[in-house]
Amino acid sequence: MDTVNLEAIYTSNIFGIAILLMSFYCLRSTFMHSKRADIKNLRSLMILTIIACIVDPIVFTVDGHPGKIYKVLNILGNTYLCIGTIWMIMLWTMFLKSHLIGSANVVSVSLKRIQVMASAITGFYLLNMFFPIFFYIDANNVYHRKHGILVSIFFVFLLLMYSIRIYISYKQYKKRIRFFPIAGFLVPVSAGYTFQMLNYGTSLCWPAVAVSLLGCLLSLQNEAAYIDSLTGLLNRSFLYNSSYYRDMHSGIMMDVNMFKFINDNYGHIEGDLALQNVAHILQNITPEDGFVVRYAGDEFIIFTKLQDKEALEALIDKLIEQLENYNRTNNKQYELSLSYGIGTFDPSSEDIDHFISKLDSRMYAHKTEFYEQHSELIRRH
Repeated sequence: MDTVNLEAIYTSNIFGIAILLMSFYCLRSTFMHSKRADIKNLRSLMILTIIACIVDPIVFTVDGHPGKIYKVLNILGNTYLCIGTIWMIMLWTMFLKSHLIGSANVVSVSLKRIQVMASAITGFYLLNMFFPIFFYIDANNVYHRKHGILVSIFFVFLLLMYSIRIYISYKQYKKRIRFFPIAGFLVPVSAGYTFQMLNYGTSLCWPAVAVSLLGCLLSLQNEAAYIDSLTGLLNRSFLYNSSYYRDMHSGIMMDVNMFKFINDNYGHIEGDLALQNVAHILQNITPEDGFVVRYAGDEFIIFTKLQDKEALEALIDKLIEQLENYNRTNNKQYELSLSYGIGTFDPSSEDIDHFISKLDSRMYAHKTEFYEQHSELIRRH
C-alpha cells in the first residue's frame, strides 16, 4: 500500500466542504430556491461534491485496515467516488448547456445518448462491487485499479470535449459576451484529477471540483450584475464598469417607437415580449466583434468597430429588413419600429458620456421625424 498523508487529505477535503457550504449560505436567498434548469444542475453538482469530500477521506482512512466493516466501507466509498466522477462531469455538461442555451428543453439527442452511456457505466460500477471490472479490494483491504477504469476515464474525457464543443458553438453562433470562462471549471478539475491519478495517496480531485464550482458561482454573480434579466443583453452597468467600449469605433442608439402605446393597449407582458423580440433582432445583426446593450427601458445601443458612415447605414438597412420581416411573419396587432441615431467614436478624444449624448440627440431627431410622418400616432405615443 502506498504511503498516504491523511492529515493533508482531511485538510484539503474539509477546505472543499467549507467552500461549498459557505457558498450555499451566502446564496441561500436565491440559489437554494431557484427553479432554473441550470441552477438545479449546479445545485445537484455541489451536493454531490460535498458528499464526495466527506467520503474521500473515509476511503483513504479505511484502506489497508483489516476487518469486514472496513472492507465494506472501502468498496462502497470507492464506488460512490467513481460514479460521482461520471455524474459530476454529466451534471457540469447539463449545467453548461442549459445555462448557455437558456432553454427549458435542453436535452438534445446527443445529450440523451450520453446520459444513457453514463447510466450504463453507473450500472457497471454497481456490478463492480460483486464482479470487479474497474477496481477491486484485495484480502488486505487495499484498493487496486483494473484496466477497466480506462473506460471510465475515456468517458470523462469524452464529456469534457463535449462541454468544450457546447461552449465553442455558443460563442460562434450567439456572439454574446458571457461572464462564464469555461477554463475556470475545466482547468482546476483536470489538474486535480490528473495529479491524483498519477500520484495515488493524494486527494485533490474533489477539492479541485469545489474550487471550480466557486468560480462558476462568481461568474454567475457577474452575469446577474451585468446581464439584463429580461432581454439577456448586456446592461448599462456593464457598459460603464467595463472597458469594452474603448475598442469600438461607432455606435447606433435606438428607441422603440410607440412602446408606451404597446404597454397601455396590450399589457406589460406584451411590452416585455416586444423588448425581447427587439433584443433578439439586434443581437442577430450586431457584428461579431461588437456588442449590444439595453441602455434603459426601451433604449438600446449597438457598439461596433465599423469606422465609416456607409457601413453603419448598411447595418441600419439590415435592421430595417429584419424588423419588416418580423412584422410580416408575426401576427401582431402592432408593428415594431425603431428610431435611431448613429455616429463614430474615438475613445482617445471623446468620453463615453459625450458619445452617448450625441447618439441620443440624433435618435430623438429621428423620432421627431417619425411622428411628423405619422401624425395620426402622436396622440397615442
